[in-house]
Amino acid sequence: MCVYLYLYTTRQSLQSTKLYGWNLLNMKTEMERQKVSGKWWCIANSDICETYPDSLYVPKSLPEEVIRSCAEFRSRDRLPVLCWYNAKKHTGILRCAQPLPGATGKFSVHDESVIKEARLTCPSEELVIFDARSRVAAGGNMLKGKGTEDTVNRYKLCKLLFLDIANIHAMRESIDKLHKVCCNPSNTHWLSQLESSQWLKHCSSVLRGAYTVARHVEDHGAMALIHCSDGWDRTSQLSSLAQLLLDPFYRTYHGFKILVEKEWLAFGHKFEHRLGHPLHSQERSPVFLQFLDCIWQVMQQFPAAFEFNEQYLLAIANHLNSGWFGTFLYNSNQERLSQDLRLTTVSMWAYLDASNSPPPTQAMWRLVSCYDPRPACVACTYGLRTYCSTMTRPWRLSLTSVKERTRSRPRLTPIPVWWCGFPMTVLLFVMTATKHLQHYDASIIAVRVAKYSVVSVPGSVFDYPASATTGRNVFATLVSASTAKMILIPVLWLLGDLTTRCSLLDDITAG
Repeated sequence: MCVYLYLYTTRQSLQSTKLYGWNLLNMKTEMERQKVSGKWWCIANSDICETYPDSLYVPKSLPEEVIRSCAEFRSRDRLPVLCWYNAKKHTGILRCAQPLPGATGKFSVHDESVIKEARLTCPSEELVIFDARSRVAAGGNMLKGKGTEDTVNRYKLCKLLFLDIANIHAMRESIDKLHKVCCNPSNTHWLSQLESSQWLKHCSSVLRGAYTVARHVEDHGAMALIHCSDGWDRTSQLSSLAQLLLDPFYRTYHGFKILVEKEWLAFGHKFEHRLGHPLHSQERSPVFLQFLDCIWQVMQQFPAAFEFNEQYLLAIANHLNSGWFGTFLYNSNQERLSQDLRLTTVSMWAYLDASNSPPPTQAMWRLVSCYDPRPACVACTYGLRTYCSTMTRPWRLSLTSVKERTRSRPRLTPIPVWWCGFPMTVLLFVMTATKHLQHYDASIIAVRVAKYSVVSVPGSVFDYPASATTGRNVFATLVSASTAKMILIPVLWLLGDLTTRCSLLDDITAG
C-alpha cells in the first residue's frame, strides 16, 4: 500500500519567500541603485502610456502637461524616458518610439523640449539619437505619418545615427531558414546555407549597434536616445545589450533577471505576438531569442565577466514557449495584471532559482569560480568584436584598437603578413596531411591568412583570447594541443617576444 503526502502552500505565504519570482522589479528601487541625479524626477504612469512601467523618469524641469503632450507626438504614446543612468559621468540611456512628423513635416515643441532638457542634464550637453532602422526605412515610415527626428531644423545640437538593423519580418525569415539548415546537418553545403540564412549577420548588426551606444555613453560622455518603429523590439535589444555591456550588475545572476524584467517585460515587448500566437502569426519574430544569442556571443569573448553560464540562457530560451510559466504571457504588464497571472501561474524566475538552490560550486547556472565584475564596461575597456559565429573560438574582426584582456596571459607580438605566409603555409600542409582540418576548408583558411596579421591558435597551450593581441585582426583555427606542441612551438618561438617564450617553456615543462 502506498501513502501519498501532499503539502499545500497558500499564495500569501509563498509571496514572503525568495521563490515567489513576481516581485523582482521595482523601478524606484532600481533607479536608486543607479543613483539618478536630482535633475530627473519620477512621475506616475497613470494613463500616459499603457505599455510603459508604472514609474517614469523624465527631466525634472518639465511639468507633467509637457510630458503628456510629448507622448502624443510619439508612436503608441511611448515618449522618451530614462532607463539607465551612469552616476559617475552623469550620462544615461533613454528609450522611446519614433516621432510622428509625417510627410508634411509636423513637429512638437514639447517633444523637442523633452529632448533638449535631457541633453542639458549631461555635462557635455551632447545627445545622440540612435535610430535602429535604416535611413530608407525611416523615410518610408514618413509616408505613413511617422518618421524620425529632424536634427537639422528642429532638434538642434543633437546627432542622429541609423544602425541599419532589419525588421521583425526579416528576422522571422532568417530564423526559418536557420531551422531548415539545422534540421539537415548532413548537407555538404551546410556552412554556405548557414551563411545564406543571414542569422549571424543580423546578430552582428545588433551587437554593433549596442556597442556603438555603449561607446558613446562611456567614452564620449553623451546621452543616448534609442528608438526603432514602436520602441519594443529593436529598442529593447539595443537598450538591454548596451546596459549589459556598461553595468556589471546586469551581468550577475540576480541583475540579469532585473534587466529582462525592466527592458522587456516592464517596457512592453509583445511576447504574445512575437512568440507565435495563432491569431497573430504574421507578427511572429525571434527578437528575444536573438537577444539571448547576442549575449552568448559576448559571453564567449568575456566569460569571466558573467556570473552565469550558457546553460542559464538555454533554460530561459527553452521556457519561452514551454507554457509552464506566466512570465512571458501577454504583451504588457497591464495585461498580465488584469489576468491575475501572479495568482494563476508560476514565475519562471522562481523555477530557475529553485534549480539553483545547491551550493554555488554545484549550481548549474553559475560560474562563481571565474566571475570577475571588473571592469564596469567590458566593451569599452577591451573592445567588442561584433563578428558572430557558432564556433566556440571563432575569428572575429575588432572595431577598435584592442587592449589587453587579462593580466595573466602573455601577449603575442604582431607580425607583418609576409612573415606569416610561409609558416602558415607549412602549418596548413601538415594539418591537412594529419586530418586536423575537420571543420574548415583549406582554401577559406588560406584567404584568412592572407588578410590577417596576427596568429592566435586556441588549445590548451595557445589559448590566447583575440582581445589579448595587439594586432588589428585575428586569425584563429582549432587544432589539438598535441599538434600545437609539435608544430607551432618553433613558429611562435621565432615570432614571439620574451614573455611569450617564457610562457612556452612553462607550458612545455607542465605538459
